[in-house]
Order: sequence, then C-alpha cells, then structure tokens
Amino acid sequence: MHKFALNQVGELNKRTQNRINFELKACYLMLNYHRWLDRLQVFERKSRSSSFYLLSLMCVAFLLGAAFTISLSTGKRCRSIKKTSKSLNLSAK
Repeated sequence: MHKFALNQVGELNKRTQNRINFELKACYLMLNYHRWLDRLQVFERKSRSSSFYLLSLMCVAFLLGAAFTISLSTGKRCRSIKKTSKSLNLSAK
C-alpha cells in the first residue's frame, strides 16, 4: 500500500508540474504577444502623419481610377465587337 500511495503522489506531482509548466508557457506567450502589439502600436504612431495618409489615399484613388478606366474601355470594346458582329451577320444573310 505504501508504494502505491507514493506512486500516486509522484503521479500527482507530475500532473501538477505539467499543469504549472503549461500555464507558465501560456503566460509567456501572452506577454510576448503584448510586447509585439506594443511595438506595432509605437511604430504606427511614429509613421502616422498627414503626408503618409495623403499618399496612401492618392495611391488608392489612382488604382481605383485605373481599374475603372480599364473596365470602362473593355465594356466599350465589347459593345463595339457585338455591333460589328451583328452587322456582319446581317450582311452575310
């Protein structure tokens, strides 16, 4: 009985130690996460300026304008191709 009780205590100690190790790792990971989050926020505050936002706004506007122009010209081209094919079909009949 005595050896069995000692084995149970040893097993309990291993489980407790594993649980403590797990909780310590979780705490370390959370601290590391918050450290990186703080670094990111500091970088964002340093890089935030009106010129940065204005530049990004201009880039977005330029890209959207270019995409709209391309889609508009593609639509016009498709309509002209349809008109041409209709006229060719009518003249062929």
